[in-house]
Amino acid sequence: MQFNVMVTVLSLNFLCPQAAFSETFTAQQLVEMAVQNSSLGKANGLDLQSKAELVNQAGVWENPNFQIGNEVKDEVGGSTRSIKYGLSQSFYLPGKFSARKRVFQADADVAKIELASNALTLRSRIWSLIYEYKAAKEKLSHADERLGRIKTAQSFLKSRVFAAPQKKAEAGIVTAKLIVLQKDQLHIQVQKESLWNDLNLYLQLSTEPDIKSEWYVKAPQLFKAELMQQLSTSNPEVKIQNTRLVQSREQLGLAKVDAWPGFNVSGNYSEGSGLNPEKVYGLGVSIPLTIFNINTAGKASAGLQVSSQEAKQVYVQAKVLKDFKVAFLNYEMSKKLVTSLPVKKINELEKAIRDTDRDFKRGQVDLLTYLEADSQHFESLSAILEAQVELVKSISDIQILTGRNDLMVGN
Repeated sequence: MQFNVMVTVLSLNFLCPQAAFSETFTAQQLVEMAVQNSSLGKANGLDLQSKAELVNQAGVWENPNFQIGNEVKDEVGGSTRSIKYGLSQSFYLPGKFSARKRVFQADADVAKIELASNALTLRSRIWSLIYEYKAAKEKLSHADERLGRIKTAQSFLKSRVFAAPQKKAEAGIVTAKLIVLQKDQLHIQVQKESLWNDLNLYLQLSTEPDIKSEWYVKAPQLFKAELMQQLSTSNPEVKIQNTRLVQSREQLGLAKVDAWPGFNVSGNYSEGSGLNPEKVYGLGVSIPLTIFNINTAGKASAGLQVSSQEAKQVYVQAKVLKDFKVAFLNYEMSKKLVTSLPVKKINELEKAIRDTDRDFKRGQVDLLTYLEADSQHFESLSAILEAQVELVKSISDIQILTGRNDLMVGN
């Protein structure tokens, strides 16, 4: 099943009303617009660049040290002066350089996963918001119709000047019903406006659009076993935790290398003055003695971090599997609801309530039956729309959990 979503935004030119035009967007364009406008996405992109720079910095050698000095020696018969020059460079032991880079590379890998994950989450949530907003707008339209219907019934009852006590009681019921419906209508309106504000937080459109989309005639076919296999390789949480585990192991390797510090190579040259000037050349290597510190605590800490990350990996895998099972259970329930509450049923409900309106005005349907028919009509419409929204939400959750970006656009 394939469906398209179109959004039309009307723009008016007040200087030339004839030049009014409309902009049309596909759903995919709206999704991409939301991703581009996302400040969080921009922040994640900058964070990724920052982590990549740290990887580069981790592979840079330390700067050499240059020394220059002046020495004066007082001797019998005079004094001599010499100028000394020195140059030294620190060197890492083999493996330390690459281990440092791999530790920082893990942070960059996590930032990359988060960037893709946030973009996928945003795309999925925008799809959900589009359908939630569309459903709320549809329900608001029907709520307005309900108010008009009950107000018509109220006027009809008030027109009877010499009403019997039964009719007066019925008029009181209608008045009370009208108060409740006004409250419900206001609640739905606030809900619709709130959903639009959530959606427009990412779209940043100047006017509230008219979203035209096809409801699901049937749910897309998703296969549980196939999707479960993708959790271990595509789920963002699992991928991040796997990366953290690798990083902790690299940190343990780095801690072991740190137990044996590097060495320093230095060279010096001095040139004196006086009757018998001297030139002195020197070359030396200095190696720290690992007597008091062999990074014992650092290695122990890194080892504990490995164990901690391994335990977290087990937890994350179990949690993701649990979340997926819940999401797929919701999908299966929504799939059944969409089948048992098809959108084509709305036309039948609309026709039935129009017939009831006509029969009530003709006096062929009593008030209580009319009010019950109105309630059942609205509840049925709401159930159909909510089934559509729940289906989209469940697919959105599965899409995020499996790292897929193609489940929402049809089958």
